[in-house]
Amino acid sequence: MPAPVFSERLVVSTLSANNWQYFTVPAASRAVVRCVIAVATTTGGTVYVSVGSGYAVVAEVPGPNQTRLFDLRAVAYAGETIGCMRTDNNVGLSVHGYLFADPGGRGARPLETEAGDPPAFGTALPA
Repeated sequence: MPAPVFSERLVVSTLSANNWQYFTVPAASRAVVRCVIAVATTTGGTVYVSVGSGYAVVAEVPGPNQTRLFDLRAVAYAGETIGCMRTDNNVGLSVHGYLFADPGGRGARPLETEAGDPPAFGTALPA
């Protein structure tokens, strides 16, 4: 029997500007971010969306009355977070996708790297 899949609005930025809001993927689940919608009403701003341990979207939304739509396929495993933040209260920001039952609950896998790969996200570049 296939695992249940739910279409969800995963997180919406409702706090004041420059504050992150998060959705934590529940145990035995997996999330796929498919769409980010950002709408500037009177003034523009920058929007940020994180999935797992990295940024999925960092973009300017010029205002007024401008909309940006981002089509993604970013995965977050059980225990990881999906976050969003906007730099202006006049920018609406929401993150949508799918929540899958993942009975194996394998969680996030460690990043695999090979010699010559760039450093992992958040690692300082060599001098």
